[in-house]
Amino acid sequence: MSQMQQDADGLWFHGNFIAEGKTSPYKWGRGNGWAMVATVEVLSAMPENHPSRRTLLDILKRHIHGVLPLQAPSGLWRQVLDHSELWEETSCSAMFAYSIARAVRRGWIGAETLPFARKAFDGISANVTENGLVNGTCEGTGIGTTLNFYVTRRRPVNDSHGIGPVLLAGSELMLADSIGVPPSGAVLGELGNNFPNPFASHTRFFYFIRDPGPVQISVYDLRGRRIKTLLDRALGSGTGFMEWDATDDGQRSVPSGTYLIRMEQGSATRLTKKAVFIGR
Repeated sequence: MSQMQQDADGLWFHGNFIAEGKTSPYKWGRGNGWAMVATVEVLSAMPENHPSRRTLLDILKRHIHGVLPLQAPSGLWRQVLDHSELWEETSCSAMFAYSIARAVRRGWIGAETLPFARKAFDGISANVTENGLVNGTCEGTGIGTTLNFYVTRRRPVNDSHGIGPVLLAGSELMLADSIGVPPSGAVLGELGNNFPNPFASHTRFFYFIRDPGPVQISVYDLRGRRIKTLLDRALGSGTGFMEWDATDDGQRSVPSGTYLIRMEQGSATRLTKKAVFIGR
């Protein structure tokens, strides 16, 4: 299924028209939510030595890394994920929060992604009334071929598609708390795993800063020589995204090989990640 519907950015198209040999044109929020939750649930039940486990973990990681940059300032994700002008939707946001929290708790992805799930639940909570009614959930939706089809979907109060995901997200975040996964802001700083890795043209990653101040993110070769400075300035608290296109400071393409992405704040090196460039 992922071969037919998961795009290069990690997101899933809403459907696939098999007879026509093409995907539907839009990446609907809850369609992606269903795919991510299903992946998490299968991984939760799959034996560790299953031959397909590594492939499924890769599908999940690509999906999570695809949705993270699209999270709105409120913490929610939108009705069509890559259309920032559209309204924010509760059920897909809850599905992503649940899936990310489960993946962190099971050790499938790093704890640096958990702040995204917590931020999502803050946004979700704003859509739950004092009486426990869930707002902002898209009604049942078939596969659309126009953007307006998704824009004009109704959002009934307490739609059944939103209640369960909200409960799942909340319970999974509570479990994360119970085993001591650090809450948002409890770590000094984090450098997320770059993805894709290995890569042929560019790789992207996110970083988390707790304390405002000067931050430097650079790429080094294995001899310790600085190849490229990606960021060197003062930052406030929060999360950001960065991309490396396998070039040096002179915009020249670097040779194939293993490189180190390093984040430093002040005199402390926060974290180093390996990036494997396989050539263009």
